[in-house]
Amino acid sequence: MKDRRINAVVIGFGHAGEKIHAPLLRHCQTMHLRGISSSDSDKRRRIESELGCRAYESLEQVLDDEAVELVVLATPNELHAAQALAAMRAGKHVVIDKPMCLTTAEAREMIDCAQRTRKALTVFHNRRWDGDYLTLCDLLSRGELGKLHWLELSWQKSSPPRSWRQQAARGGGRLIDLGSHLIDQALQFMPSPVKMVYCRKQHDYAEMDVESHAMVTIGFEDGRTAVIDTTAMCFAPKPRFLALGSRGTFTKFGTDPQEAAVARGSLEIVHEDPGAWGTLASAEGQRRIQTIPGSWLSYYQQLGDALARWPEVELPVTAESAARVIAVLEAAAESAATGRAVVLNV
Repeated sequence: MKDRRINAVVIGFGHAGEKIHAPLLRHCQTMHLRGISSSDSDKRRRIESELGCRAYESLEQVLDDEAVELVVLATPNELHAAQALAAMRAGKHVVIDKPMCLTTAEAREMIDCAQRTRKALTVFHNRRWDGDYLTLCDLLSRGELGKLHWLELSWQKSSPPRSWRQQAARGGGRLIDLGSHLIDQALQFMPSPVKMVYCRKQHDYAEMDVESHAMVTIGFEDGRTAVIDTTAMCFAPKPRFLALGSRGTFTKFGTDPQEAAVARGSLEIVHEDPGAWGTLASAEGQRRIQTIPGSWLSYYQQLGDALARWPEVELPVTAESAARVIAVLEAAAESAATGRAVVLNV
């Protein structure tokens, strides 16, 4: 059982498929990258010549391959639900690149299908393995911040969305794309039920129907608050994390360096430059906090271990936890459209 490796195929060979999922699967000791699916014939030739694995023409061809155990969906957001359902019904486990889907109705149908087919359904919320996230987890576990009562998470870029991400109907826009990471992190830090969501969106692109800025306030049953801020028109970013606790405040700028490393093809542990470390401020003063190195590879390593003993072992990211993110995103869309806060219980 120790040497058991899961046969996986990536669906889609865009940025996520080529630069994130394929490299991680190729280097993961519990996974075997059997192939990649692309409708582009030039990409299929590259897959075979550069990666040395099988190139499939379609999802249907992948699902017909009995050797395939795991399907990884690195496809546009609006395809996630239908493709995941088809894969599970064909007897395959499924990983979905975030977000899980577009609506809570889709999320419920997917979870119900996973239960009926007894197949694993998980979402690639890899930012739970970011260094800044792990560092804040460590600070909280050691009591350095005291009780966390207010959390702001921001993601600023100075370039507009590209390709299908310019279209709201296809699940485009920064909030659903990158904001889904931040919402997921907030829900992990604040596991109390969500009671209220309020969202404001700004639309400054004449040529596309997705937002240029979005800010979401999440109110939790235990009285705590999380604020999610995403933009595609910012040249001076806010802190990535601003965590206010009863004993101190943690501030961290920048994004995890392993993203650039993975894109370069390097999966070695990346130690962040000390100049990018976060700051912990308290009544005793301020000090820099060394960032714990992140490891996206750990997601697939843990998933492979879980699938080898499925269903006795819990998945590294459960579908139920990912569905909570969709509920918040759906409420945020309603709030932005109506100008009112949306009451939830998720």
